[in-house]
Amino acid sequence: MYVHIANSNPVMGNKKEFCVRKLALAMGISAAFLAFPAVASTASDENRTIAYVTSWGFTDADPAPILAESKVDTYLLSFARWDAQGNITSSDDIATPMPYDPWWIAGGYLGWTHMKYDHPERKILAAFGGQTYEDMWSYMDTPERREAIAQSLAELLKTPYPVYKRGLKESEIDGDCQFWNWNGSCNTDVYQKAGSVYLDGIDFDFEKVARLTEKENENLLLLAQRLRELIGKDKVISLTTYHVGADPVECANNTVVDNCSYIEDKRSDHHGEVLPLLEKSKDLFDFFNVMAYDAGPNFRWQVAMENYARAIGDKSKVVLGATINSQWGPVSNFIESKENNLARAEWQAANGYGGFFVWTFGANTQNMPLSEQVAYVNDMREAADNAAPSVELPPSGIVVSPQAVTLTLPTEYFNGNNRVVIDRQKGLLGNENLGYTQSGKAWGYRYSGALPSVLTSGITHTAEGMTEIAFPAFISVGDKLFFRSVDPNLTNSVLADFGSVTVTQSMLDNGTFLPREK
Repeated sequence: MYVHIANSNPVMGNKKEFCVRKLALAMGISAAFLAFPAVASTASDENRTIAYVTSWGFTDADPAPILAESKVDTYLLSFARWDAQGNITSSDDIATPMPYDPWWIAGGYLGWTHMKYDHPERKILAAFGGQTYEDMWSYMDTPERREAIAQSLAELLKTPYPVYKRGLKESEIDGDCQFWNWNGSCNTDVYQKAGSVYLDGIDFDFEKVARLTEKENENLLLLAQRLRELIGKDKVISLTTYHVGADPVECANNTVVDNCSYIEDKRSDHHGEVLPLLEKSKDLFDFFNVMAYDAGPNFRWQVAMENYARAIGDKSKVVLGATINSQWGPVSNFIESKENNLARAEWQAANGYGGFFVWTFGANTQNMPLSEQVAYVNDMREAADNAAPSVELPPSGIVVSPQAVTLTLPTEYFNGNNRVVIDRQKGLLGNENLGYTQSGKAWGYRYSGALPSVLTSGITHTAEGMTEIAFPAFISVGDKLFFRSVDPNLTNSVLADFGSVTVTQSMLDNGTFLPREK
């Protein structure tokens, strides 16, 4: 079987072909190769930049001037909750109107109210939930409780939040002076009320340690629908969920790999847990945040994003999550490199997704000052703004025949950043690269232990830009060979899946995968 990867210029007609050679397959085998047409990607008009803001971790007396330097357009106040009666509280009262005190106002509250007052175009949402407040999801279980919660949320969005500032002129004070000097004059050196601001919406941070149930999915859907009825379209409602929430439910089985974003031996309890909600709320939530972190360095976050886009039907509403803090991994905690986070921000913009969000402004496990947090996220925004749309893959770019699978790709696709790879997935042992192309050349290699080693005995350079690769003889029944496009600059990136074939006993009996003679 020959696998040709053709590099063609549709205008000039120039073409290079990369040939990966195996011995001939039986005539019926080609039908097992599933071809998936790739979809064009363009930069999204909704290139959001979102940041969580914690109530804790601020060391600046007034973080507002630093936050004002950020290129974030939407801020999520972390966190708020409701109780069984629908009463609302928030962490350190960050989303609670603060009573007047001439001498002290909490830094988190000062930061967001000052920024909103000075930059009314920026949106502020109260984020409800998070694991700490996960018990609140059990309080949506009756129509009466949902109505009480919805009414409280709607009322919260109508509530004015006083903005307190020092150094105001008397003419700038909203209402009466609230603190006087000994001589009866207004003391403008202390906090006085400058005005009021309002929240722009609600974010449901829908997560629990245990798997979310279908009933909890249904209850949140009903609550969000009722809230939308009460507040109309002028306010924002968003949904934030776990990384694997849109994976196929079958991914809980560690022998399943297709469309699974988390493929460690011990799988997550949360694969597909919000699919019932996503499929019914496409037009209800304004955007969907994907917590594409806390899953280890091998997490296939591009697959997670594709799964969410597939479930929602509109990738421009799907927002890629990143963290600048230490995060969980199946072996140990780790910190994502800034280079990878910049690449993530660029990737989502180039592929038409709805922006990115960052955890978090405020608390930071690396003791990063707020000014550095803002600069970091601004760099991510710049990477997203400068992202070029990804190269369009022609929908009819795959031709399958008994002797060959031919992929025809635009010349500009081979730009030094894209590879077409052949991977082998062998049971629980993970993936093994058998060959790839890049920058107009093809190479063959396999992994030996932890380090890649060149499979020199099976490679013959037949011409510039053409290589023949013989597959090793230890391929066995049940192995699955994948043909994919990847970005080598990103860990586990999959830009497109072209198809796969599963090894059968008849293939082995026919000597299909034996190394060819030199």
